Amino acid sequence: MSKNLKPENTMKTLHPILISLLFTAIFFQTDIKAQGEVEEKEIGLVLAGGGALGLAHVGVLEYLEELKVPIDRIGGTSMGGIVSGLYALGYDAEALKEVALDFDWDHLLSNSYDRRKAPLATKNYSERYLLSMSRARNQIGFTSAFIDGINIYQQLHRLTYPIETSINFEDLSIPFYCVAVDLNKGREVIQDTGYLPNVLLSTMTIPAVFNPIEKDSMLLVDGGVLNNFPVKEIRRRGADLVIGVKLITAEDERDYPGPFEVLGRTYEIVTEEARKQYEGDCDICIEIPLQGYSVADFNKADSLIAIGRRAAEQYREELLALSKGGGQSLRPRPIQLTRIGNTNIQLKAIEVYGNQHVPDRFVFNTMKLKPARTYDLNEIQLAIEKLQASQQFKSIYYSFTRDTQGQTTMQIQVKEKDRATLHVGANYNSDFGLALLLHPQFKNWKGFGNEFDMELRVSRNPYLNFRFMNNSNGVFSPFATLKFEGEDYYSYNTDTDYEDIQNNEIEVRLGVQWNPSLNFAMGGGIEWQLYGFTDKAQQLLFENLNTHIYNYFVYGEADILDKVHFPNKGFEFKILAKKITDNFSDYREREAPLWLSADYKHFFPLSSKLVFSIAGQLGYSSDYIDIQYLFYQGGLTNYTRQNSMIQAGMPLMRRNSQNTFAFQTKLRWDLAAVHHITTGYSNSALSMQFEDLFEKKFEQGIFIGYGYESIVGPLELYVSTPMKSFEPWLFLSAGYRF
Repeated sequence: MSKNLKPENTMKTLHPILISLLFTAIFFQTDIKAQGEVEEKEIGLVLAGGGALGLAHVGVLEYLEELKVPIDRIGGTSMGGIVSGLYALGYDAEALKEVALDFDWDHLLSNSYDRRKAPLATKNYSERYLLSMSRARNQIGFTSAFIDGINIYQQLHRLTYPIETSINFEDLSIPFYCVAVDLNKGREVIQDTGYLPNVLLSTMTIPAVFNPIEKDSMLLVDGGVLNNFPVKEIRRRGADLVIGVKLITAEDERDYPGPFEVLGRTYEIVTEEARKQYEGDCDICIEIPLQGYSVADFNKADSLIAIGRRAAEQYREELLALSKGGGQSLRPRPIQLTRIGNTNIQLKAIEVYGNQHVPDRFVFNTMKLKPARTYDLNEIQLAIEKLQASQQFKSIYYSFTRDTQGQTTMQIQVKEKDRATLHVGANYNSDFGLALLLHPQFKNWKGFGNEFDMELRVSRNPYLNFRFMNNSNGVFSPFATLKFEGEDYYSYNTDTDYEDIQNNEIEVRLGVQWNPSLNFAMGGGIEWQLYGFTDKAQQLLFENLNTHIYNYFVYGEADILDKVHFPNKGFEFKILAKKITDNFSDYREREAPLWLSADYKHFFPLSSKLVFSIAGQLGYSSDYIDIQYLFYQGGLTNYTRQNSMIQAGMPLMRRNSQNTFAFQTKLRWDLAAVHHITTGYSNSALSMQFEDLFEKKFEQGIFIGYGYESIVGPLELYVSTPMKSFEPWLFLSAGYRF
């Protein structure tokens, strides 16, 4: 140190320099931190709702993954909420695309169910009606929603199966939220915790299309009612930069070919103004032009995804600025690698809520699930399908809670269908003309699973039928029926010359039925018949009731057809046997005739377009009883009569006898989902003595026809002819048969 430079002078000289260096360091440090904050900005992605149009979001995600744009937070509404939730759970764009393309959207967005899982009582009364109306709170009307949502809910369960219990959505691989609207309070509900399938369903529950979701004291519907583009919410949660994806449809004049399209556009207009106060603006807003597409175009998933990707490509430069290029792929890990929970579910208990008139026992007997056993999700969902097919419930939701030992309690929340329902059916056919069916049905009024209904058929063959059954679905079920009926029977001289005889009858039955499985029933009981005959010209319904008989009867039936009309697979079997007596004490009399009728049908799919079927009928009488107990040959349909034997090329009831056998084969070609061409061959024989039946000459006939599954029921047109000569007979049927 220079002797001329004193310490205090040195400090005076260095002080300004130190201050300058300090400010410089602070400046550069602040600038470096600021640059670091830019690099570490939290990026949020918001996906708008729009029904099928929301599938375009998958294309945007595909492009973001390709550019390696990190997504730190995600949210959306309706279909945007579902795509967001699955992406947050771990589905990458490729997996989401596979899901969208593999979905059976027609099934998911409908109330259809596997008919083979329905109990026989439901099968026998299904697919016969033009419309159904219910009565609740002293009001008569249609159901509150087109779709009950059970099918899409089941699919959401399969997709989110790794999440078995309620969770906080902040704990997912990407923090997630979605929007619903509470109808009770008219406000938006931000959902970021809960049971994931319920949450995803609620965000897409379009009012009047799907049943609302009940949660706590709320009634939740599609969040798009108020907030279809929840940007403000994602900023509130900490996103510094928001990428938004909006779905833009044409605003010019459009065609609205169906009710869903009209409803969708109405929905857009009504909610447009309300949304403005909730939605926000994004930093990068990807607009996807979707002119020519509608909210119902789920079968165009591939095209919608491609359009979404092309729209995102228009923002390449802006998105590249956010990319972490060269690094590890930023796609979420495949769902199999992020699995939460166990493959098997150990059921500790099953709890049922919401049922007021349908007993718990009915639910348990239908589902066939038992506590203290282990099931996989497929088995549990099969049980739910059986519950759905019972047609007792408007909605069925289920969830799981798991204890520390890994055992699970299953909670099932149901909403019962209205107990009083009116079904209306109509049919025209060339054999019997026009018929109208009115069917009031009352369920679960008192006791366990009881059912009372009345059927009134207004037609050339009228009847009024009252039926009561205490249906316990698995144990013995007592029943009682009272029927008033008038039926035609033809006595032919030639194919065109015949006498029309009417059988008027009162029938009372008491019996017991046992259902060892959903698809099989057997039973028996006693029957009293009071009847008489008159010629059709007199039209006297109850004038000539002058004969009565007492019968013991047993029956069995099985039905494992996948559809009532134009089935593809399965079989149907019915057998009815009677001991005909003058009074109930004569059941031991050897002279008392035995009468039996049996029908069997089996359908075999040969390919996706071809179905082969065989059918056989057998009728047996040990002795002559009366006209209505003869077996009648001819025609192409046996309706509900178990004494009518199909024979192509022969008019209805052309011939009759005490014993008969009939056989038929058919080959059906499905031109399209609702158009069918059918050709077939049938033969049959009649005999007064059963031992001579198969020695008689068989009548043979062939037929060809067209069938169309219309919105009001099947339309069928057949032409048949006997094989020994070309004498064509025409048969036409329109509407559901009964």
